[in-house]
Amino acid sequence: MFATKGWWNPLSVRQRFEAFMKEQADMDLPILACVSGGVDSMALMHLLYCLCPRRLHVFHLNHQLRPDAAADAQLVEDTAKQWQLPVHVYSYDVAAHAAQSGQSIQAAARQVRLQYMEHCAQHFRCHLMATGHHWNDRAETVLMRILRGTGVPGLTGIKPVSGRLIRPLLQCTKEELYAYCRQEDVPYREDPSNAGEAYFRNRVRHRVLPVLKEESPAVEQHLNTLAVLAEEDNDFLEMEAEALFETLADRTRERLALDRGRLRSLHPALQRRVLRQFVFAAQGHTRRLGYGHVERLRQLALGQGAFETDIPSLRIEGTANIIQVGEPDREEEWQDAAVPLSVPGTVDWETGVISADWVQGSAAAAQVSPPGVEYFDARTLQRPLVVRRRRPGDSMQVFGGGHKKIKDILMDAKVPRHDRGRLPVICDQRNILWIPGVRRSEKGRITSETKEIIRLTFSPVTHCHG
Repeated sequence: MFATKGWWNPLSVRQRFEAFMKEQADMDLPILACVSGGVDSMALMHLLYCLCPRRLHVFHLNHQLRPDAAADAQLVEDTAKQWQLPVHVYSYDVAAHAAQSGQSIQAAARQVRLQYMEHCAQHFRCHLMATGHHWNDRAETVLMRILRGTGVPGLTGIKPVSGRLIRPLLQCTKEELYAYCRQEDVPYREDPSNAGEAYFRNRVRHRVLPVLKEESPAVEQHLNTLAVLAEEDNDFLEMEAEALFETLADRTRERLALDRGRLRSLHPALQRRVLRQFVFAAQGHTRRLGYGHVERLRQLALGQGAFETDIPSLRIEGTANIIQVGEPDREEEWQDAAVPLSVPGTVDWETGVISADWVQGSAAAAQVSPPGVEYFDARTLQRPLVVRRRRPGDSMQVFGGGHKKIKDILMDAKVPRHDRGRLPVICDQRNILWIPGVRRSEKGRITSETKEIIRLTFSPVTHCHG
């Protein structure tokens, strides 16, 4: 793990950055730099440009939240072109998405940004996505989580590496990044919203941290040290819990169960983590799963009687010997007929609407498609297209890769068991083309020879709860 040494680090920004990248990245593979136009991400873009200019792609998303946001996008695009870097600029109405989804503006912005980043990285086969989070960001994040209430996992703050996402500047302070940009003549823009106090992070930055610094001038260093130590402790406990979960769990096609007696024998810290592993294995995520949910489930599991309890998106049952989740797959899932999809045309599915239409000329469709949209070379498809459920033995040649079983693709994508039978599988007469929200196939890739294009769109349904 790459420990943060903070403002006294004797190495230069570039030395720290290059040491991190040497440890974490393969410079022979494409990397996507996520650039907002601010000083931190522009410094990141320049550092990557100096280190691996031939393998760098630049990504920017205009969130449409400020009148001058277009100027940020223009700076990123102009600078990337000046440095002869491929640049991919997108625009999305985040405020409208937040209002529709019920999320905060910041949560909606993170969700949309990550979706576009992942899609862009996949399209251009970038093995890593780099962001400009720095030393001060991590200190603020740890403090915010303490104020909101958190356990050891939350104290890790912003991790240097999280899956394909890397943050090479966590060892650098914002002041150092300003100095770097001045020294290297790197342009950047200031986001005026950072000076306001509309967002919780800004209030922590402008109100809380200055008061704490009066009592402890090194408070940001202490918070960063806490994050490093918490990450090491949490990683160890998570590895132990994961190994224990595999010995306690019983998986079948119909059910996921956990040995209740052996769970009781564990230390409480491991019991909680094993139960979180259980929930993750059952539904592919632990979103909205708080301490209260886990603790209630733990207390029920430690008891003796049978029980049923609901946690976010999941019902868990307990018998004398096990706790379990899941139910047998419905036989009709494997027997549903394929529904024809005309071009143009639409198919109403239980999880959303699939539509198909024509796009003339390859230039427009060769661009990266937004989430929920994929383009296919019409001449390579055997029409008519159809929409159906998954079937035993289904496989697909994934985009940019080899053949994989659909079962493995859904498991890799962490799709919950109970949702797998509901997903639409879009096919031509020979092959699976696309599982919306999961993966598309290599078949139908747009090339310079493409003349006729079929655009497939998936619009998920929005459920209202009264």
